[in-house]
Formats: sequence, C-alpha cells, structure tokens
Amino acid sequence: MKLLKLLSMGVIVSSILFACEPAQKSEDHDDADDITMADFKRERDELKAEIKAEIDEVDAKIDKFQERRKSDAEQLSDEAEDRYEDLIDNLKDKREELKEELDDVEKSTESNWNNTKADVKKGFNEAKSAVGKAAQEVEDFFEGDNDNV
Repeated sequence: MKLLKLLSMGVIVSSILFACEPAQKSEDHDDADDITMADFKRERDELKAEIKAEIDEVDAKIDKFQERRKSDAEQLSDEAEDRYEDLIDNLKDKREELKEELDDVEKSTESNWNNTKADVKKGFNEAKSAVGKAAQEVEDFFEGDNDNV
C-alpha cells in the first residue's frame, strides 16, 4: 500500500513539474522573431531618429529652394515659376511620405515590430531615394542652360 501511495505521489509530482516547465519551442519556430522589450525600444527609437533626421533635412531643402525661388522670382517666366513650384510640391509630398513612415513606427508594438520594421525600412528607403531625386530635379532646374528662365 505504501508503495502504491509512493508511486502515486511520484506521478503527481512529475506531472506538476512537467506542467511547470516552459513549453519547448517547436522546430519551425524562428528565434530571429524573438525580440526583447529593450531591443524593440532601442530599434524603434533608432529608426524614429533616422526618419526624423531625414524629415529635418527635407525641410531644410524645401526652405532653401523656396528662398531661391523668391530671390530668382523676377528672372523666372510664369511657366518656369509653375514648374519650380511643382518641383517643390513634389518634395513636400515626399516629406509627407516620410511622416507617414514615422507614424507607423510610433504606432508599432513589440509584437508587430519585425513586420513593421521591415515595411517601414522599405518605405523609408524608397521615400529617401525619391527625396534625393526630387531635390536633384530642383537643383537641375537652375543649373541647366537657363531655358527655365
């Protein structure tokens, strides 16, 4: 009888211990998807800072181009002024795209961070490239053979 009680106790104890062990990871679980809260916050803050820096740079370019437009206004034909304004508006649109990427980062959570980060980085890189092209178009506007004036 004592042996039966002892065996029953052993089964109960081992059941409790087994139930308290952390679940084993399945073989298809990817450890790369695991992220700590500290890593999430650090990565999110770094990406936010990078996007904010790009937005500040775009704002500086817009200000510079608008000042240049004002200083050269007397030299510009109406058609050239309209084209120049379109180029600046395009740059402003790109700034808005960057702000949307920043908003996505700010709304991200630890649980959706890996997907959000990948999407935002892709969108950020595309917007950053488009900003570079738009800014170059504005620069080229005045550096051509003066057909714009």
